[in-house]
Amino acid sequence: MKLLKILLIGAGLSTLPIGMALADEEQALGAPCVVEAYLRAREATLQAEASPSDVDRLIALVAADMVYEHPRVGITITGADAFRDGLSAFLGATDDGRYQVIDYLVSAGTVAISLNRKFKVRDGEEWLPRSVRQLIVFEVKDGKISRIIDYW
Repeated sequence: MKLLKILLIGAGLSTLPIGMALADEEQALGAPCVVEAYLRAREATLQAEASPSDVDRLIALVAADMVYEHPRVGITITGADAFRDGLSAFLGATDDGRYQVIDYLVSAGTVAISLNRKFKVRDGEEWLPRSVRQLIVFEVKDGKISRIIDYW
């Protein structure tokens, strides 16, 4: 962080007090790491053998009062426990789930990701491949995901 402080001061990149600029920069640097961990944990829940412990690992990355929104279907889920219940209801419904990031934008505590979600769904005894194009906006505060807006 000392190097970052020197770069910010030396480059004149901020008109904010240095403490405030560093707090924003730390949030910007940490947010993509939290989101990356979330995507990997979410992939684990998209496997046929996924378990409640996979959901718990994902829930550890979200704030207790987090909000999940899916505007296309009009769903808003408030709170980590309700989010856990929603995810748990779909365990085993998909297999081989993977996220393929296409592009992303980062600004302070917000990360917007355009991606393809590839997975398989069961049709009788057969698993059929599916792909969904998504845009997900994550808000990260204090190292936890506080809001997810999921467009697909």
